[in-house]
Amino acid sequence: MVNEGLSLEFNLSHSDNVLACALSKKNPIGVDVERIRFKRNLIRLGHTVFSEDEKISHL
Repeated sequence: MVNEGLSLEFNLSHSDNVLACALSKKNPIGVDVERIRFKRNLIRLGHTVFSEDEKISHL
């Protein structure tokens, strides 16, 4: 083989319009990208999805 004895480790990660690529000649490698989203208004969400009993006990 042409590349006998050579190794290449790689890892890719993407989120929305961001891409990360990591390369290593010897060791396993990892990379992770993640879009940070604004926190939702969980109280308002709870009023939308919880039953009346759940609202009383959880909100």
